[in-house]
Amino acid sequence: MTLVLSAIIEFNDSLSTICF
Repeated sequence: MTLVLSAIIEFNDSLSTICF
């Protein structure tokens, strides 16, 4: 579960980098 959450956070961070 923690691994999945970590992946989601990392993915979200990547999107934020692309947006900004």
